[in-house]
Amino acid sequence: MRRRTPFSLLHLGSLAKVDVIVPRCTAFDTTMSRLVTRYKLDERYPPFPVASASEMILFKLRRFHLASVVRTDGMRDDAEWNDIVGMIKVQGANLDVELLEGWA
Repeated sequence: MRRRTPFSLLHLGSLAKVDVIVPRCTAFDTTMSRLVTRYKLDERYPPFPVASASEMILFKLRRFHLASVVRTDGMRDDAEWNDIVGMIKVQGANLDVELLEGWA
């Protein structure tokens, strides 16, 4: 969290994956932060932000692009790309196409 880098949490029992994204002070992150919806799962705890599939696709596309620019060995990590493809397959009809076209 101190380094403000994203990380994933995986619940082994259910294989549910949660990507934790700590926003930085960029135009992209500021815009995405405004789109995030806050959910309250338990009245004892404050609501927490949850990004839509469209927002996550944009974040992962950006991260995929930045990683490919930084690497000097010509290799790439397909984990981000596979996540993007999976989200498109599952959420296709529910995606915010205008948002995706505006930022992608």
